[in-house]
Amino acid sequence: MLSSKVFQAKKMLIEDDKELSAEALKNVLLGKSNETRTILEVFQRHNEQMEALVGQEFAPLTLKRYKTAKEHTASFIKWKYKKDDFEIKDLNFEFITEFNFWLRSARGCNHNSAIPFSLKISSVCDEGYCICQKLST
Repeated sequence: MLSSKVFQAKKMLIEDDKELSAEALKNVLLGKSNETRTILEVFQRHNEQMEALVGQEFAPLTLKRYKTAKEHTASFIKWKYKKDDFEIKDLNFEFITEFNFWLRSARGCNHNSAIPFSLKISSVCDEGYCICQKLST
């Protein structure tokens, strides 16, 4: 009986293209949510919070730059991964370097323009989960 439930949980994780680990299986069996966060939803939330603070803590141009960074990130994800979004857990140094290269080659940004867009990805934080912490591991 238990082995059948474990097999079903494993099948569900594989079908949903989720990480297959003992922890993930345990969470499925216990009914715990293993909700994933994506870079564009985190970017959106960050930008909404920043927009509420324009004039107090942020300049309008700062918000505009973060919105542009989100748009570039979305375009890159569609081009490189053929997806609408990208899970934060999969974000790594390779993603940032490929994004930087794409900005310079496909978008025609020079080095001094591309680097700030790349840094904006790593500075976006959501609920205490900082992407730059993920990149340092």
